Amino acid sequence: LKGTFLFSAPEILDGSGGYVEADLWSAGVTLYYWAYNWYPFLGRDEYEVLQSIQKFNFPSLAKPGDNFTHKTISSLL
Repeated sequence: LKGTFLFSAPEILDGSGGYVEADLWSAGVTLYYWAYNWYPFLGRDEYEVLQSIQKFNFPSLAKPGDNFTHKTISSLL
């Protein structure tokens, strides 16, 4: 696993590749953090966070103020 696990894309975790997609995923995580001041995938430990990422288990996106930000984050994650 390379990089910070909070930004790891599912395709990197399962070894199926997709480096461009993984970069876009990381951008989505970053935008989510900027918009909500919290990471989209949570858990009590690293294992639970990685499981949450692989299952796409994240809180529904409440609009952070503008529709553009909401749509952008939704399209990246």
